[in-house]
Amino acid sequence: MGPKATDSHYAQLVRSIGALHKENYIKTLESAVPYDRQLPLESIDVPSLYLFGQHDPLCSPELGREMAKRTPGGKFLEVRSTGHLINIEQPEGFHHATLDFLYDVEKSLV
Repeated sequence: MGPKATDSHYAQLVRSIGALHKENYIKTLESAVPYDRQLPLESIDVPSLYLFGQHDPLCSPELGREMAKRTPGGKFLEVRSTGHLINIEQPEGFHHATLDFLYDVEKSLV
């Protein structure tokens, strides 16, 4: 978590982890760990938002910037003072960023 995470944020994280199904979480980790940075992101043909926390030790903002540059129409957004769990640390900012992106996509389709 980021440097401004509160005890409440940590408690929410613990509750979230406690609700996970162990087998599903292990499968998620197994698929994420061997991430290939050479995936053909250039072939993505849908609007894509890369939302990264400023202090994320697992997925650095630099990785997100790189991914967005390689994705046609990719948009990168760094959320200040957060770690990997943006939705827990700054839920309002997470929701606003996501909804703004979706509204922009919707407008572009009309």
